Amino acid sequence: METTRREIIIAPKAFAKMEAARPSEAERQALVQVLRELGTDLSRAYKIAFVNPPMYRIDVGRFRIHFRCDDKQVRVGFIGVY
Repeated sequence: METTRREIIIAPKAFAKMEAARPSEAERQALVQVLRELGTDLSRAYKIAFVNPPMYRIDVGRFRIHFRCDDKQVRVGFIGVY
């Protein structure tokens, strides 16, 4: 069975938030790896309660990634620290 790969779309504001948190090179590499994996594997993410349409979150060290997805795309709206 062939794995369906979703297109990853990252909002420019998400990149700005990430850069404002000054990620180290190791953190940056971990974020890139997780973002690549989101195209095929959502098993590490969990649904954020009480948000409609559904939004998901995945933690990467001190960073949080918030995204929405469908069968064809993963739309990342936030990469940052809180």
